Amino acid sequence: MNGAVILGDLIGSRQHTAPQLDRAMQALAETADALGSLTGQSHFTRYRGDGWQLATGRPEMALRLAVALSARLIADGGPATRVAIGIGEIESLAGGELGAASGSAFLRSGQMLDQMSPRRRLVLAGAPAGAAPWIDAQLHLIEYIAERWSAAQAQALVLALSPGWEVQADLAAKLGVTRQAMQVRLK
Repeated sequence: MNGAVILGDLIGSRQHTAPQLDRAMQALAETADALGSLTGQSHFTRYRGDGWQLATGRPEMALRLAVALSARLIADGGPATRVAIGIGEIESLAGGELGAASGSAFLRSGQMLDQMSPRRRLVLAGAPAGAAPWIDAQLHLIEYIAERWSAAQAQALVLALSPGWEVQADLAAKLGVTRQAMQVRLK
């Protein structure tokens, strides 16, 4: 099946306590689960202590997932994450066990994470031919904007990217702020 593997690791994990890392991983898992109705069946797994991966059969939702996961960590004040998205085949995903899965999406995300510049936070491999330069430019822009999010802005974005919200007034009510305050946060 064609899909996406989103692979990440927490930045500066040695500077955080084990409970802080556990809370960050729990936040990532909760966010992946909350977006499940949009992304189809997805599988989130923690590995190597500060690493995580998520596989989904809906590659078109990979960037939305990556942005929401990164925003959740900012909203919670936890460690930031680097993210590599691999688009391609996902094989052997029986029972949702990512450790035993294989395919080009896994290989691409792993290679991209290993090759990432320390200055980068978001990369993608497996884009359609000719689209890679445009996608990379968009990813640079997303990184630039995300580096400047406050916790309140990131929290608003996580809600806005989650299913079930159609109008900003509903999002504002969930956070206990005015619609205008929500609009400012999302802007």
